[in-house]
Amino acid sequence: FRDDGRYSAADYAKITSERQLKERPNFWNPYDRAYKLELRKYFVLRLLNGAMCGLVHMHNHDRLHQSLGPSSVVLNTVAEKNGYYLLPQLRDLAFSVDIGYSSMGVGALSDGLWRRASAAGASTPLEKRAFGVADDMQRLLENTFRLDIYAAREYCLEDDKLSEAVNFLDLGDGAGWELLQAMLNPDYRKRPIAEAVLNHRFITGALL
Repeated sequence: FRDDGRYSAADYAKITSERQLKERPNFWNPYDRAYKLELRKYFVLRLLNGAMCGLVHMHNHDRLHQSLGPSSVVLNTVAEKNGYYLLPQLRDLAFSVDIGYSSMGVGALSDGLWRRASAAGASTPLEKRAFGVADDMQRLLENTFRLDIYAAREYCLEDDKLSEAVNFLDLGDGAGWELLQAMLNPDYRKRPIAEAVLNHRFITGALL
């Protein structure tokens, strides 16, 4: 969880988007586009895998991140050709919360979390801890997809610039969308924990 690397996942998204706007297809090499897309898919999966590994480690040590987002994932490279050497790490731990049973409910930073847990029906320490873990998972995605994954897919299909992203998430009969939908389930009890996400067929790269 050190602040190593010059870039964040947010920087990668911005740089990649800007590069796409400037690039022209290589008409002399019909395989150029397909090759670049494979590099991108591998890079993105490595990025997600690394972020989830960090989250698994935190949760296994009774810590929630609580401010997880693209800017919280530090990258040592944004060059997709160097995806094999990519080492994502988590930062922005100022709002991290201790969810050890002896610390639960203690501290101003966690007050809002436990209020949301109670509102969601979590009453016992075990249920509140489960809510906290599920809440950490949802924070990474909720501001982007607003809980309706398949509506987001239909929206993306209307934009040619997003077609490759849709195709990527469509791999394995929609494995990417399936995972996102599970992570954004309104019922915290049905959301996968970070370790389950890490082992999902989409994240492991088994579909590439």
